[in-house]
This record gives sequence, structure tokens and C-alpha cells, in this order.
Amino acid sequence: MKLSIIIVNYNVTELLRKCLSSIINFVQDLPYEVIVIDNQSPDSSWKDLMIEFPKVNFISSEINYGFAIANNKAVKKAKGEYVLLLNPDTELEGFYMEEILKFADQHQDLGCLGLRMHDAAGKFLPESKRGVPPPWVSCTE
Repeated sequence: MKLSIIIVNYNVTELLRKCLSSIINFVQDLPYEVIVIDNQSPDSSWKDLMIEFPKVNFISSEINYGFAIANNKAVKKAKGEYVLLLNPDTELEGFYMEEILKFADQHQDLGCLGLRMHDAAGKFLPESKRGVPPPWVSCTE
């Protein structure tokens, strides 16, 4: 398995549906899995997606411990060489995943990778240009 895509869902079924559809449309030429962990959404309509996307591994969390713990729970089940943490309001727009993973394969010292994002109107989202904080900052803020 080359790639595990992990999505934490909380009450955003329609956004999750679009996200999953974009993955199926644009990630085709490599072995991957998708793990969706629902963080105890009060709206259970996300369960309808289990029929629509039978190859997706859906996990239901009995307690909402928060975003980070949900991601960690899913990562423990992931089988991929690489892990992509994806928000459910994200839609892939092209066949670039294979190129991204080739880049990662060529840079063995790579720890993480962020991508340029834009909104639905094509406007650049500056939050996608953040650097990785040093460990001290991560632990103290």
C-alpha cells in the first residue's frame, strides 16, 4: 500500500461526499486506502456514505476526543507507506498524487509536505504557506 488517506469527519456529510468523490476521480494509478473516522457527529447521515463508497474504511468514534486523537486512531489502522491527513472540506482537482509521492520517494529525509491551496474561486489561501513549527513552539503554544 503506497498511500493512506485519513479524513476526520464531524457533521459535514455533503462536504465529505465531495471530498471522497474527488479522491476516487483523481487518485487512480497507485495503491491507496481511505480511512474516514467520524468524531461522534450528532447527524448520522455520514453512515449513508458507507453504501456509496464501499471501498472506504469508515470508523465510528464513540467519544469525540478531538481532531488530533481521531487522526492518531486512524493512523494506527493505516497500512500505507505515506499518510495524507485530509480535511473533509478539501477536494482534489487533478492527477497529481503520483507526482507528489514520487517527489517524496526521491527525498528520503522528507518528514512532511504541505501543498498550495486555493478556494473555490481560485484565490490562493495564505494558510497553506505556513512553515512547520519547530518542536519547542509546537509544545509551548
